[in-house]
Order: sequence, then C-alpha cells, then structure tokens
Amino acid sequence: MVWAAITYDGKMPLIFVPQSIKVDSATYLDTILLAWTDILWGEFAGQRTCAQGEGVQAYLQSNVKNFITPAEWPPYSPNLNPLDYSVCDVECLRAIVNSFLNRLRACVHAKGGNFDL
Repeated sequence: MVWAAITYDGKMPLIFVPQSIKVDSATYLDTILLAWTDILWGEFAGQRTCAQGEGVQAYLQSNVKNFITPAEWPPYSPNLNPLDYSVCDVECLRAIVNSFLNRLRACVHAKGGNFDL
C-alpha cells in the first residue's frame, strides 16, 4: 500500500507499507500517521499524544473540530478526493484545498449522491 497526502504547503513524501502488513486502525496509526507526523513536525511529533486514545477514530472525534466520521463520508466519491488530481505544483494544490469546502457542500446538498460543480 502507498499512502499519499497533500497539504496547503505542498505534497508530502509517500509512505510505503509492505504488502505483508495488514492495515488495521493500530497499524494505520503507528505505521502511517505517526510516520507522517515525524516527517511533517519532526521532534514535536515525539510526544505522540494521538497514540494515547482508543484508536485513530476516537482520537480524531475528540480532537478534530467538525470531524466527519466514516459513516458520514460518502464511499467511493471521487469528487471528494483531492489526490485524484495527480501531481501538480503548490499553486495547484492550494487551489484544490481551497475548493474542497465547495465540493463538501455540494456533496451534502446532493445527500451523498453524484454532483457537478
């Protein structure tokens, strides 16, 4: 598995998970999210406050304002996946991040169905 992320400031390095590893919530937290925080924040990630919770979902629900749960997120929705835009420069990524709220609103208005912008 390859995990990718983009931020307002640019692309993050890819994180590769060996095919032999089963990715459950604990593995996702330890192998992917914490590795990503090490890349992004370096020594500040060493505090690992998110590892103290019951798991990834519990941590996000209690620490992220307006967290969208998996039950609320429409499955298989390419309109809500910024990484579908492939590789682009920082200006392109910023435009994608800025347009994300509009895509979320359109999805809510369409009650999770297909929509055009």
